Amino acid sequence: DPTVRTATQAYYCVVLAYNVDKPLAERWGVTDAPGVALIGSNGRVLETSSGFIDRNTLLALFKKADGEAPPAPASTTAPKP
Repeated sequence: DPTVRTATQAYYCVVLAYNVDKPLAERWGVTDAPGVALIGSNGRVLETSSGFIDRNTLLALFKKADGEAPPAPASTTAPKP
């Protein structure tokens, strides 16, 4: 979906294998798969959702998180792993 793709452009998208990464997912507030956790650049959980959500709910999560996110750093270089 082009709208969802546009909404995610400002984020790093990380896919977790819930059965393997369950402790991390739960630390972020995701308690069921599929799930979504939007984490700010400062490590703070901005929004979460557990279980299936539709397109409009996902877009609403991004919109709400955008209002809570700290300002982007001046550098646009991706952090090194």
